[in-house]
Amino acid sequence: MTPTSRRILWSPDEGCIIIKADKREFRVSRHLLAFHSPIFASMFELATGNEVELFQDSSEEVSAFLSALLDSRYFPPPPAIVNFEDALCILRLAHKYDVPFLLERSILHLENIYPMTLAGSLADIVVQSPGGEFNFWAADVFRKVGVIWLLPFTYFSISVEPWQNYRAQFPLEIQEMALRVQVANVQNSIRLLEFITGESACYSKAHCEKHKQKTIRLFIQRCAEDFSLGINFLRQWDSLGWQKLREVLCAQCFQDARVRYQQKLDIMWNELPGVCEMGGWDNLAKKRVDYFHDLGESMKQRSRDEYTRTTMAV
Repeated sequence: MTPTSRRILWSPDEGCIIIKADKREFRVSRHLLAFHSPIFASMFELATGNEVELFQDSSEEVSAFLSALLDSRYFPPPPAIVNFEDALCILRLAHKYDVPFLLERSILHLENIYPMTLAGSLADIVVQSPGGEFNFWAADVFRKVGVIWLLPFTYFSISVEPWQNYRAQFPLEIQEMALRVQVANVQNSIRLLEFITGESACYSKAHCEKHKQKTIRLFIQRCAEDFSLGINFLRQWDSLGWQKLREVLCAQCFQDARVRYQQKLDIMWNELPGVCEMGGWDNLAKKRVDYFHDLGESMKQRSRDEYTRTTMAV
């Protein structure tokens, strides 16, 4: 993300207004803020002086939001690399101050780390998520903003990490849902072992059966030792694990195991929204389409209103 110019957040130009947040001041263009946000436009009309204070927004959030709004280099659209913490700040304030284009852009960035597809959940970029407390914060913002299709994987992301140290500061509803998904995650980790135990038409059944049982025992032992670090059934079989399994099973058993593994992953992934009491992925995909449609209509209406205002002024 390109560092924003200091001049953007403290402009010497005429026609600026001072925005205060957490005792920090930002001197920015009154016209640009009013142009992009009807909420700011109303606030400026009601302001008695040349200052507006934002009481419920931190200076860090406001800095990221104003930088994204006023500096096109600061928060470019995907596939550009961005700071996901900034993206979440921008999402919250873009919704609060009704800035559709930033709302859309921040959602598209956050979808990279809270995907709706199994393939997306296994992408390397998901690992780049800040994790930890950030996932709780994200769930809280997503619920308030209405981007509910991001919630299943957000709850899942909470469930695969230790989170007892900071859960108390977040709503009980989020904690309960994360616990529900955590239970399902542990159960799925055990269910997934069935991909090994399934029978195959091999010619060395006794040999393969012996190594299948040994693999299961080693896996359970490892899970017991590492349980405090969290369990993630989506990533519990890495390339090294598959390599070791290939070395001890016959070709037929190994191939059948790969097929069964993928089938079970697909089933468990499709169950995730239901565990979160949110229907299925198809239902959430429709809600996403409707949400972005409404955003698009809002942006079109802003353009029409601005065109009408400009032509009437002329």
